[in-house]
Amino acid sequence: SVRISSDGNYVAVAYHWGVSLLNGQLPEPYTLVWEHTFSKYTQECVARISADGKYVIAIYTDFLLREVIVLYYDQTGSLLWSQSIGWKGTYYSIGAAISPNGEYAVMRGNTTIYFFDKAGLRWSYNTGEEELSSIAISSDGNFIVASSHFGKKVFHLNKYRTLIWEISLPKAAGQVAISANGEYFATTDTGGGSIYLYFSKKYFN
Repeated sequence: SVRISSDGNYVAVAYHWGVSLLNGQLPEPYTLVWEHTFSKYTQECVARISADGKYVIAIYTDFLLREVIVLYYDQTGSLLWSQSIGWKGTYYSIGAAISPNGEYAVMRGNTTIYFFDKAGLRWSYNTGEEELSSIAISSDGNFIVASSHFGKKVFHLNKYRTLIWEISLPKAAGQVAISANGEYFATTDTGGGSIYLYFSKKYFN
């Protein structure tokens, strides 16, 4: 995976066995700021960078150890924390999102949503649905949206682990996106070809 900061000066790249941060400004070539390599048994690796370019979250699965490892780096490459969140079977799809200032980050596992801050894992929420396919977080980190492709559901939580609502789609839930203020989100029904836009606040208790 590859992600870029909002000013275009930093690029986070995850590859099969590691993660790196590049810095530069076009038309000049980018230079390597830091690089960290993982186990040669890494099965999958993703990385996300905060919009300000100050923080990078990297997640990889170690097939030999049967662990999913989450790491949080600052701009200099210093590891702020790392944490194993266990293994959920031989097939484990991972994805992540980070708030613009790097204060909060979220990850989707096979069935579970994980919420992190700069100190590490704060909570996890098991949706009970297989293969979460997408996840997003609002700019202030207050709201999370995730979808389950085969479960045909979309879940909306706040940063305190409260499930605000869940919605069922007719066919299959696709990618999700959430507005910066968390008031709106959009998703697709990949089986029916429809696009849905929701006003989140109408579902608030």
